[in-house]
Amino acid sequence: PYHTLEQTVTARKNVNAGEGIILTNSYFTEQTKKLALEHHIYLWDKNDLQKLIDNANEVINYHNL
Repeated sequence: PYHTLEQTVTARKNVNAGEGIILTNSYFTEQTKKLALEHHIYLWDKNDLQKLIDNANEVINYHNL
C-alpha cells in the first residue's frame, strides 16, 4: 500500500539513509513506482523476489548444500 512507501520515505530521512527498499510478494502500482523513484526507494516485487530465490537455489545446488 501507498502508506508503506510514505513510512519508508520518512524512515529513510530520519536515519539519513541515501536509499531505501520495499519488498512485496505482489506488485506495485504505477503511482507507487513513480514516487519511489523520486524518493530513492527501490521496489522489489514478486518477480524480483522469485529471481532472488532462484539464484539462491542455483548457488545451493552448485555447492551441494
